[in-house]
Amino acid sequence: MSTTYTGTAVGDGGTAAASARVTVTERAAKPPEPVKPTGVKAEPPIAEQLRNAVTAIHFEFDEAELTAAAQEKLRRIADWLLQDPHRTISFRIEGNCDPRGSAEYNIGLGDRRARAAKSFLASLGVDANRIDTISYGLEKAIGDYEGSPDVAPSWAHDHRDDFVYLSGGMQ
Repeated sequence: MSTTYTGTAVGDGGTAAASARVTVTERAAKPPEPVKPTGVKAEPPIAEQLRNAVTAIHFEFDEAELTAAAQEKLRRIADWLLQDPHRTISFRIEGNCDPRGSAEYNIGLGDRRARAAKSFLASLGVDANRIDTISYGLEKAIGDYEGSPDVAPSWAHDHRDDFVYLSGGMQ
């Protein structure tokens, strides 16, 4: 079955039209499951549990100080990490920034953000030896950058620390 869609744009520069044809065919047989290379371990279920229980915390623009909301979230994270099945989990806190500022500045800011979360968790009883930190600066920015730096509401998503499973935990 096929359908053709046509769109027309009208503006100060004139009129333009374009068409696209969409064809839907019968679904092919399901392809075989890919074979995992030998020697590659599947991610343990505890990693998914950490991903679900320990989500990103956010910071104000150009700040590494923990907000009240981030502190409350870190308290819940600490409670989860201090439960028996999770006491041996090692993880990484990844500091992130938006695209504003130099690369060097953003690496430093991301580092301060990750270390702030690590220190707070340690103050709540989470063994600091379980926590690695790294700064990605703007490398892992997920916000949209469109237009001038003055108009970018999605950049707030980039003022964050992410938490990544490394090892440990009961299955």
